[in-house]
Amino acid sequence: MRTQRVQYLPGLELRSTTQGGTLIEQLQVVLVGEAGHAQVRALHWAAGKPPELADAQLRYSYADQLGSGCLEVDGSGAVISQEEYYPYGGTAVWAACSEVQGRYKFVRYSGKERDATGLYYYGYRYYQPWLGRWLSADPAGTVDGLNLYAMVRNNPMTLVDELGLMPKKNDDRNSSGAKDTRVVSRRGDADPAPVAPTTSSAEGSRDGAGAVALSSRPELPAADSPVEEEWETVPTRQGRQERKAEKKKESTGKEVNFKSEFAIPGKPLFERLARELPLNRQANMSSVKAIGQRINPDTGQRQVVFLDQGNKDEGLSHITSRHRAEFEAAGIEKGPGIISAVMTALIDGKMVGIQGAQTGRAGRPIYEFKFKGKNQILAVQLKDDGSVLGANTKAQGVSFREKEALALAQSRKR
Repeated sequence: MRTQRVQYLPGLELRSTTQGGTLIEQLQVVLVGEAGHAQVRALHWAAGKPPELADAQLRYSYADQLGSGCLEVDGSGAVISQEEYYPYGGTAVWAACSEVQGRYKFVRYSGKERDATGLYYYGYRYYQPWLGRWLSADPAGTVDGLNLYAMVRNNPMTLVDELGLMPKKNDDRNSSGAKDTRVVSRRGDADPAPVAPTTSSAEGSRDGAGAVALSSRPELPAADSPVEEEWETVPTRQGRQERKAEKKKESTGKEVNFKSEFAIPGKPLFERLARELPLNRQANMSSVKAIGQRINPDTGQRQVVFLDQGNKDEGLSHITSRHRAEFEAAGIEKGPGIISAVMTALIDGKMVGIQGAQTGRAGRPIYEFKFKGKNQILAVQLKDDGSVLGANTKAQGVSFREKEALALAQSRKR
């Protein structure tokens, strides 16, 4: 039995293939660059390189509006492979300059990789392109309608689903959209062959197609449920604040009108917001380093947040003692720099993930924001009274699991 193991790392895929327990191929796929719908990958073999292919081969791939890999060319512009898709992801036309070259096309429908079973893995669920249906029910429930197996509300030309959880409007993403939805590591039998297998056998074949081939799968008929004309997305924190403020106004009849901002001691805003802190905090204002106001991302209401000096277990003292080196490595100096960065993340940051979320544990929200002209990512956790419990940098970026946790949390609020 042939088995392939793939480890997905930022900008790098480590692929190893074994046959009967013996390693027969070891391949490194490096993302060299990307722009818009174009992507450049370098293929380097540590072992088992096919003699027909050059080591460190460069493959320039181009995707359509859904992120589906349609065209691959080499450095001279010669076509390596070309693939067209039916609306629901079945292969309509496939061609490659050789069978061997065709094996190494990995980015396919919607920027995902198809495994030996012919299924696409989206993170939360597997997708069956020949049926236009998910293999399992929607883990978010009926948030997208009563049909728990329907693909993007039966509107695959307008909506996309990056995680197998909920559709959204196609935002003209680039061809690397798959990197946000892949698992860190998974094991399974490999079949990167272009033509989908007609059985679900896990023992994949490497047989490709060197000539044009039509899909053997029938495409899904007309949609069986109404498709909404509009699908609302709120891509920025500012948009979320405006939307939630408008909802608050509608429900209470009162205008929610304030500026999200923060201040340090000695500023008028600090003195004004200090009167809204819990009484036990007001009794010791000398330990409060900054106070701000924002739209609570969970309730849509105004929220006062603050950073206290704290102790070894919480607040600024905890952050400085545990994570000072991390902040300095990110270009954020201790003391006033950490205070300003943490408050900026809470007030102006866009939530991009949740760190450490588990069953029964909410986790620490992760914010992306501009700080002194540089993009920064911090995870900041608040206590029930609005004070900062802890914060840490995210130098390695936001992981798939952390993005997945945020998507699930947002789906539960709908």
